[in-house]
Amino acid sequence: MSMFRPSAPRGAATLAAALAAMLGSAAGASAAPSVTGMSPGVVPTGEPTTFTISGTGFTGATAVEFVPVFSSGADAKPAASFQVISDSTIKATYDVGTFSAEVPALSPRVTTAGERSESTVKAYVVKLRRDFHPYAGERVMSCQLSGPSGATTFTSTLAYEFDTIGSDEQFFINSLPTSLEMADGSKLRTSDGAAPVSWSGQRLTFDTDGATQPTATASNYSSSPSLASSTIDPNPLTVRLGGLSSDYIVRKQGATKITLTIRRYDADVQLPGGASGTLACTPTAAQPPVISYPPIAVTTLSEASVSTLGGTLVRAAGSGFTEHPPTLAIDGKPVPITVVSDSEFTFTTPPRAPGSASISVSAMGYSAFPKLRYESSGAPSIVSTSVAATCTFTNGTVLRPTLTVRRSVPSSVQPGELLALPDVEVSLTFPSSSTPSPFRLINHDADLGSTPDYATAPVSVTGSSRSSSPFAPSGRSWTTLSDASTRLTYSTTVLDLGQAPATAGGEVTATLGPLKLAYANRRDTPPFTVTEVPLATCAPDGGTVSLAAFPVGAPTPTATPTPTVTPTPTPSAQLPTFTAKGSVALKALAKGTVPLAGAVTGATVDGSGGFSADLALTESSANLVAFGVLPVTAKLQLLPAPVTGSLANGQLTASVKTRVKVSKLSVLGIRLGGGSTCQTKNVSSIPLRGALGAAGGSLSGTFSISDLIGCGAFTNVISPLTAGKDNAIALALTAQG
Repeated sequence: MSMFRPSAPRGAATLAAALAAMLGSAAGASAAPSVTGMSPGVVPTGEPTTFTISGTGFTGATAVEFVPVFSSGADAKPAASFQVISDSTIKATYDVGTFSAEVPALSPRVTTAGERSESTVKAYVVKLRRDFHPYAGERVMSCQLSGPSGATTFTSTLAYEFDTIGSDEQFFINSLPTSLEMADGSKLRTSDGAAPVSWSGQRLTFDTDGATQPTATASNYSSSPSLASSTIDPNPLTVRLGGLSSDYIVRKQGATKITLTIRRYDADVQLPGGASGTLACTPTAAQPPVISYPPIAVTTLSEASVSTLGGTLVRAAGSGFTEHPPTLAIDGKPVPITVVSDSEFTFTTPPRAPGSASISVSAMGYSAFPKLRYESSGAPSIVSTSVAATCTFTNGTVLRPTLTVRRSVPSSVQPGELLALPDVEVSLTFPSSSTPSPFRLINHDADLGSTPDYATAPVSVTGSSRSSSPFAPSGRSWTTLSDASTRLTYSTTVLDLGQAPATAGGEVTATLGPLKLAYANRRDTPPFTVTEVPLATCAPDGGTVSLAAFPVGAPTPTATPTPTVTPTPTPSAQLPTFTAKGSVALKALAKGTVPLAGAVTGATVDGSGGFSADLALTESSANLVAFGVLPVTAKLQLLPAPVTGSLANGQLTASVKTRVKVSKLSVLGIRLGGGSTCQTKNVSSIPLRGALGAAGGSLSGTFSISDLIGCGAFTNVISPLTAGKDNAIALALTAQG
């Protein structure tokens, strides 16, 4: 619960009126132009391309721009030139060679009398096709063209090239323009000799294996370019069918991957004189899958932890490595690999500071993220130190909390070793005598944050290549210990301490200085800036707290490589299925509480304390408030995802990587967007920490929500309502049965 009385930010009424006016125009008739198609759909880089843009409301167009996909639109670039052919057609020239490697496609945007179009049609850049369109091929199809007078059958070749976007658990399909290629164009006629002049309503149906749905459909209901009657002759004919996209295809529980096989292609055709017909094509014989997703799978690494000195040979087991040779990066830096077989590759670890490495294995536009942890050469141990501290607030108030530092410290280090303290936590515990809460002592708007958002502290280092290293935590949690006692905890994944001396002898030390707290002053109107406002300085008694003091030992001799021995599996302990209930406190422009409900299944703890489980939460309806006054209703869901981490002494330290799906979002009762493809652009990494036992427990953490994609015409309007940092999640787990 907020510790401040909410108040509407200045200008909120004006913003509300402006947004309401915009919503009113969205709900009723609109004179805005609309883009429904663009050709060509595939363009080369390095030379200007003239696009034909189709739609409505183009008369009097004042600007034509091209917007990179997955952008806010602020980086749109104007066409070099354009010509309005009619109210439904514009020709515009643009040099796509200005695109970077991170932008594979662009969409057109037309402005008429101050009104802008919204478009999901795209043109793809040929130079990037191998990275973004990995599944390509063709299938021989038996087609039937039907009209009012009868049907004709013929054989054609369906050429496809697909782009898959998603995660381990689900994905959707985008395609480059699919095409039908006929050796004899005169076959494209109904029984009375009528040839189609155009077609639309394309539907490509797949049989699935490993998905929750038995079939999947990719469709595009925009019209294809018209067919010139002179081309319907005995010469070869290629008909471009336009791009297709699907709803999300979700992996079935227990399946390792999803495969899709083409079942049929359908389209609606227009015949001369306004008559309608259909085109239906099916494969002539059993066909192999056109998509296998994910293209690679990394199931295990031979080493769960490696030395910070580097040089460890690691074997990765999985599948797809010869069909789709992967690349490996650790902390964003490429690492060479050797593909041994389709199910194994090896690599040698580079030196790195201790802590969890950010490792990615990528192929065909997809990435897997196996776990790999670097450990110091000396045996690590968890050390906790508590001291009294003095917090001086900006309004002059002084409080005396307990400052506790918890960290993992190695017993010693080797010469030249990269040094760091992983998983450092610094907490301030304010006792019962600190009432009222110290965070009521300053008078500011509740929308600006009722608890400190940020913390920094200087770290002094001696004996290494660094003399200082700032403590700038990435996570924060707020715990109520009693009605009048609270704990504020800040944590960081790795605290860099530099490199140990090249020779043995001496020691490396690190000390933590005063902690400075600040809250975020978030501006809820464009340009949505965030500034830090100082709140307090909390200095430990004595001025500093010791973080580490470890000796620099003798170099570790290089060991003679020994053959890899397959370890005997350690028995795993199975935990019960847990019912999960809780909430997310949303801290975006739309603020409020999102209820959570679901289950944690398959919870297992291996012999070394490794924890794994599956988290599945149902869709929730939430009543939110934007700008302090505008009612927002949303249906949100944290998509199902695995939970991984460690469980020791009844304390779980884990994380879950998932996306947020928005199936519906309305402002002032008017629906602005949502749907089956509306979700966050980036995966949210959600830390979950707390007590967990056989009967259940309580977990919490904070996480960020990225911008939305795939939400319809108003994606760029609704995205800021949900995107933001410091969203607090709390889950209570109760054992079932």
